[in-house]
Amino acid sequence: MEKPIPNCQALVKRVERLEKQNRRLRLAGAVALALVGAVALVGAAAQKPTTLEAREFVVLDDDGTRRLALGADKEGTGLVVFGEKGRHRVRLSVNESGASFSVHDGKGTPRAVLLLDGDNPGLVFLDHNAQVRTALGVTDLGPALSLIDESNKPRAVLNVTNGLPGLSIYDKRGTRRAVLEMDDEPGPLLCLSDKKDAHRVVIRVGSDGPMLQLQDRNGKLRAQFMVSEVARRVVPALTLYDENEKLRSSLSLGKNGPALLFHDENGTLRAVLGAAGDPNLLLFDKHGKTVWEAP
Repeated sequence: MEKPIPNCQALVKRVERLEKQNRRLRLAGAVALALVGAVALVGAAAQKPTTLEAREFVVLDDDGTRRLALGADKEGTGLVVFGEKGRHRVRLSVNESGASFSVHDGKGTPRAVLLLDGDNPGLVFLDHNAQVRTALGVTDLGPALSLIDESNKPRAVLNVTNGLPGLSIYDKRGTRRAVLEMDDEPGPLLCLSDKKDAHRVVIRVGSDGPMLQLQDRNGKLRAQFMVSEVARRVVPALTLYDENEKLRSSLSLGKNGPALLFHDENGTLRAVLGAAGDPNLLLFDKHGKTVWEAP
């Protein structure tokens, strides 16, 4: 009934890992390379271009503030653009696990990160505390969009898993409480869960009509209401089940009128009360044999 949903926490962890790696880089500016190269070639138009090699290039403004930098070490390669106060505003890094491009606010806090971790691309948006609040990613299972609260708990996830779209809603503890999925067959499905992530209410609209199910704390079906639409006949029915999911009672409205049925603990029909024309009552023994009938 429930399909696997990509966990945004995996994407969040990838972002944090790449950010940690980026901070260790000795970053320097790309423009510096172009400027230094231009200076080296001034007055040397007739000479052949030469190779300029260095571990780090830095560009300073008139006040001596670092504004662009480009660097490389065993952790990877990084490019950073600094603001007027020397804080990071744009950063690009590449390492063995992938690449990332981040945009920072005036305080140097990353607010948006575009990344590629292996074969999985992702885009995240962060708040002023550098906490991931929105994550968009694509994995082998499919794309997923996650909305995250200030406690780093997922609150809503929109995904397409194995071709099936779905929406999950979480409580403040990160427990999934509602799931909406769409499947061409048997149809759309809505599941409402308790705080332990046990399904308690299930609503489905299938080819044979709508259905509502109520389940107990152990996930056992206890009540079901459905409107069956078969062969141009519409039959509403309510069924009740015991703790072992054995059918014990049902109420339906058919072409000939309403009928109320009772079953024993083995699921054997024991009594029928009908109102097809004149009311009638049938009682059966445990073998299904009629033992009393009225009128």
